[in-house]
Amino acid sequence: MALYNHVESKEDVLDAALDSLLLELELSDDPARPAAEVLVEHAERHLAHLQANRWAIPALFQRPDPGEGAALIGEAYFVTAIRGGADPQAAVDIFAAILVAVYGAAGFLGSEGESQQTREEIAAMIAQVPFPATASVAGPLAAYGDDAQLHRILTALVSGLLPGQPGDGPRT
Repeated sequence: MALYNHVESKEDVLDAALDSLLLELELSDDPARPAAEVLVEHAERHLAHLQANRWAIPALFQRPDPGEGAALIGEAYFVTAIRGGADPQAAVDIFAAILVAVYGAAGFLGSEGESQQTREEIAAMIAQVPFPATASVAGPLAAYGDDAQLHRILTALVSGLLPGQPGDGPRT
């Protein structure tokens, strides 16, 4: 009960814990590097931080803006996107798309139990399904969510939304 002399509710305690966790993630722009490359690196570091702190993922889905830490993460993405030529709407689109990818990967691929099957065993099972298109992609599908795939997805996403990159920015 002494804790409640300093905070009003358990939600305040959770917000403080989440804010502290997000403040640990230091993202800063490096103007010497291409903005798209920095944005992808930010996203990969963000995802790794969430995966290392899986306890926070469900709480962040329910409380996505617990304080200054969340705002500083957003600021890092916005600074880099704007430096890369994004206008305000494109900067927000890039940020939102990256958050969808990062939190989606953290939540969907961050299940409690890791598979007891190897990727080869999973590919062999997929190859046996009675659906030809699915069977034809068994190998890559079994590697779903690996670091290389997530890097390709984030790179394509940022390149497609950031002006001056292949794909030349948002399509309206």
